[in-house]
Amino acid sequence: MTTTTYTLTIEDDSTLTVSNARNRVKEYVDDQVEVVKVDQSKNELNGAEFTLYADDHGNEVIKTFTAGHGIIATSDEELLEYLPAFEDDVDEGELETTFYLKETKAPDGYNSDDSVYEIHVKATRATDWNEEHDAYVTTTTYELTSDEGDTIQVVNQKKRTIVQILTGYATNVMTWVVLLIVAAAAIVFIRRRQNAAK
Repeated sequence: MTTTTYTLTIEDDSTLTVSNARNRVKEYVDDQVEVVKVDQSKNELNGAEFTLYADDHGNEVIKTFTAGHGIIATSDEELLEYLPAFEDDVDEGELETTFYLKETKAPDGYNSDDSVYEIHVKATRATDWNEEHDAYVTTTTYELTSDEGDTIQVVNQKKRTIVQILTGYATNVMTWVVLLIVAAAAIVFIRRRQNAAK
């Protein structure tokens, strides 16, 4: 409840205080974005660590969490001080800010995803008379969005060992060598047939 106090001066220098109470109710509508960690086959992975930053340089950490499937919600206690804030109880309008999500540790056996995911935060505030509450209701609505939609899917590639890398390289080299031998044999065969025909 908000109370406004008025002061009136009476002729004999005594003071009379008149209060005018106006009911005011605050409501918040929260939103969330899911973070899902998957491998290249879209299977969910556990053990990834994510950090949410208030700045795009990664200097101001909002929160860090470990998950294969996590939620970033405007109702999170860690986010409250970073959400767009209106100046006073009666301020209305729209405010925006951006958070930045980065994988800071990949699951064991996987390469880390170096992408930075932007999460846009919009706060809209409006006040309306509500007969049911017999009060003015000030509603602050938060909306979280990312370029990926309501779910950010972070994909990791399996780490390749040096043996796998060399084996892959050797396989590629061997393929080219075989192709060159087949091509040389075909050329020799064609020339021998041409020489035999003469």
